[in-house]
Amino acid sequence: MPVLLTLLQANSLVASIQFVPSNKWEISTLEESIGSKRASAISSHLAHALLDSLSLSFVETKYALALNQYFRSAQTISEQRYQKNSAELAAFNAKYTHLSLDVSDFPIPSSRQQEGYVGAGLTHQDSRSFMAFRAFPVARRLADDNRSMIGETELILADIEFRVGLAQDNLGDIYVDKAMLYQMVSRVPVTQNVSNWSSSFNIGINRVLTGERKRKLIVQSEFGLGFTREVMQGLGVYSDIIVGAGANKSEAFVYAKPVIGLYAYTKLNSKLAVNLSRTYNQYGSDEPIDAASLSLHQYGFKDITLDFEVNIQKVADAYESSASFMLGYRF
Repeated sequence: MPVLLTLLQANSLVASIQFVPSNKWEISTLEESIGSKRASAISSHLAHALLDSLSLSFVETKYALALNQYFRSAQTISEQRYQKNSAELAAFNAKYTHLSLDVSDFPIPSSRQQEGYVGAGLTHQDSRSFMAFRAFPVARRLADDNRSMIGETELILADIEFRVGLAQDNLGDIYVDKAMLYQMVSRVPVTQNVSNWSSSFNIGINRVLTGERKRKLIVQSEFGLGFTREVMQGLGVYSDIIVGAGANKSEAFVYAKPVIGLYAYTKLNSKLAVNLSRTYNQYGSDEPIDAASLSLHQYGFKDITLDFEVNIQKVADAYESSASFMLGYRF
């Protein structure tokens, strides 16, 4: 979509672009402004078509309009109650015709970076240093600035990652870390009135840590479900349960991985993310494999991405760590 909008604007095929927020976007955003207690009261009055007993501010009216439409589309209320609510809200709305919502502080979809990606950087892993490379033709990453979206989302096709050894004993050796056909993550926040499941799915080849502290390539497929909660604007927490299956030429196994984490957008136009997980039966390991990652993603560049990440994995009493820096170009 960003590519299409850019082409249309560059060739003067459109005079202007207007973005209309969805009901879910308005509900999630405006609920932060009016507070959970007031949102609960409005929700209850909408459910019973009793809005005439409320006094609504301009922002509360906009919230109630979006919630009323969402309730009807989800068939939470009848058509009769929806129409009665609409009539009451039209009367409230008529008092605020001189006002409008200002969403200029929110990033818009057309300002997002392009979808193709090539990146190069340095990785220090297993006490060795490597040149790291990554590329994919189409993607929306969790590492990207998702403030113009509802929640944190990822969709990546044909993701390739590999390393080239820099140490004397492995100079020039190539290690493939990932060749994923498809990766999807959707962490849509739960609000007081909108219960959204977060979900994830991937399939492809990935290099994982075994119980013997070796990194081996497997063919894997994972599916996850969970919940995401936005604590405040720009700060969210999530929890997922992921189940997967992996195999190579010698064996196959199934595994489970509970995950918790948080993300926070900073005043320096960057995003900090923390992810904790424990994997059971990965590569048939008798010991659970614990993992923690801390990443920082810097924004503000038109076609450039900057990513920093530290990972620590623990098997029994042994630890494995890695640190990486990646400079990417979006096209």
